[in-house]
Amino acid sequence: MWIIIILCGALFIYHHVLYPVTLKFLAKRKKRNSIVTTPLVEHPRIGVLMCAYNEQDYIRAKLDNLAMLDYPTGRFDIHIGLDGCTDNTEMIVDAAMNDLLRQRICCSKQVNRRNQGKIATLNQLITEHKQDYDILLFTDTSALLSIDALQKVASAFHDPTVGVVSGSYEFLVPLVPEQQKYWQYQNRLKRDEGALGAVIGVPGAMYAMRAELVEPVPMQTINDDFLMPMRALEKGYQAVVDPDLSIVELESDSASTDRQRRIRIGAGNIQQLWMLKNMLKPRYGWAAFNFFSGKGLRAVMPIILFTAACSLATLAVKGDQLALGMILSAVLVTCLPSVLRWTTGNRERRIPVLSSIEYLVTNYAFAFMGVTRWLLGRYACSWRSDKVSATNVIPLSVRIMKRCIDIMFSLFGLVLLSPVLLVTAVLVKLTSEGPVFYKQLRVGLANERSVSLFHVIKFRTMVQNAEKSTGAVWAQKDDPRITALGRWLRKTRVDELPQLWNVFKGEMSLVGPRPERPDFHSQLEFQIPMFCERTYGIKPGITGLAQVNDAYPNDIAGMRQKLAWDMAYSLTLSNPLRWLKSEIAIMFATVRVILLAKGQ
Repeated sequence: MWIIIILCGALFIYHHVLYPVTLKFLAKRKKRNSIVTTPLVEHPRIGVLMCAYNEQDYIRAKLDNLAMLDYPTGRFDIHIGLDGCTDNTEMIVDAAMNDLLRQRICCSKQVNRRNQGKIATLNQLITEHKQDYDILLFTDTSALLSIDALQKVASAFHDPTVGVVSGSYEFLVPLVPEQQKYWQYQNRLKRDEGALGAVIGVPGAMYAMRAELVEPVPMQTINDDFLMPMRALEKGYQAVVDPDLSIVELESDSASTDRQRRIRIGAGNIQQLWMLKNMLKPRYGWAAFNFFSGKGLRAVMPIILFTAACSLATLAVKGDQLALGMILSAVLVTCLPSVLRWTTGNRERRIPVLSSIEYLVTNYAFAFMGVTRWLLGRYACSWRSDKVSATNVIPLSVRIMKRCIDIMFSLFGLVLLSPVLLVTAVLVKLTSEGPVFYKQLRVGLANERSVSLFHVIKFRTMVQNAEKSTGAVWAQKDDPRITALGRWLRKTRVDELPQLWNVFKGEMSLVGPRPERPDFHSQLEFQIPMFCERTYGIKPGITGLAQVNDAYPNDIAGMRQKLAWDMAYSLTLSNPLRWLKSEIAIMFATVRVILLAKGQ
């Protein structure tokens, strides 16, 4: 236990102390400690993109701020995505657009009457305007920029190796002093990372990218303002921060919004670590070092601290006095500022050092909540949206666990059941003419863009060329085409065992909707509403709710019931715990069907 605690403590100290010190030392040894301002011969065209949802309190000040920026008119335009606003935001934008037009500044709006979500709105803006500009600048409606912001951005991009530019971020009115200290620390860290040309995460309130590097963001992304700049680093470009480019946040968080923001950031951190895991490869140089030491460790730090706390608690329960003392000391140090504020009635009272420790611990506590919610599928969708796709509904944690289970059980099954497979193959060959295995085209995973087809592998249970004269037809009860051995194989479901190879290859899953033949699929989708959505975002399975409850339906009424079972299973995929219970229950039910020979 103590080894785990020491290891967790070492990672904590490295992330919070050794890494910033090492980074500062390395930054001082680099030639480029700041961005070199280069006189502009020709000003690049800049497109300013903003997404807005009910921003009536800030949108006018933001547009006035953009209108006052020192940059030639005609060389920058403003494009606003209004995402289902229900307040006066659109009316304010319309009035401001007329004023901007008189200043010869082009400003356009894109209106979604129904809320589509920030990612969807952002992607619409990117798709619509990317090709018209050299640089795309993304900014929040509540953040004001220094008057020379566009000049500094354009100057920084004079270096062809730079792909992302941002500035120094601060709150106009911070919620607590520790919040301002945190951002001052982050600004110093990003300045030093910028000296190495590898800023890991820029302020989402304002950052600019070369237009050719900007790509639409995956719909399930939580922190789009982190993912997009990191994609530029993946392509070999540098990200830099200009400390003289000021970004001032007008919106002051309440305690509840600050808590929700920190929970969201915690969920986004762990998600982006998974999505950008390739950035940890040594070939990315300083970017890999900064990503691991900074954002990477920060993403898993809540888990590291939780592991350390659980280890200390275990030792304390066993009577370890040192562990008990460490726990009591940590609780006292963390809670003392809150206790003093409560007893004195002074909510503004701060205690040097201890209040900072309190802020850090609560930060990680909320981040741990975010990590947990993401793992449980609570952050499968970003912002808010009326449209959902399969990748949004099914949490990444479910997809990862489901694939791991598929690989493990299919490989284990192929090895363990190899004697059964061998004996069955010999019996099929000896009892009837024709090949041992039967391959048939089936409909697989479907998504927004395409539907996959694959060849399912089964032991042959019918006579050779069973459909030569009839074409594709459903199997009937007491079907004369089924061989004597095939009847037993179907009852015990042994004929399905070769599909473990389909599962291992990733074409199927152990549990899921039964894969249908394209001939039947094209007919049924016109006769049964939503039938084609059975495998939308879900791989077909060897077994499933429909397979263990209704065997093989052979009419329209049976297929409707089958669809209901498949949809019921699909609903469990949105919640990891509910899905896991369903997955286990279906597997046990499948074993029961096999042992009792209840197949058809």
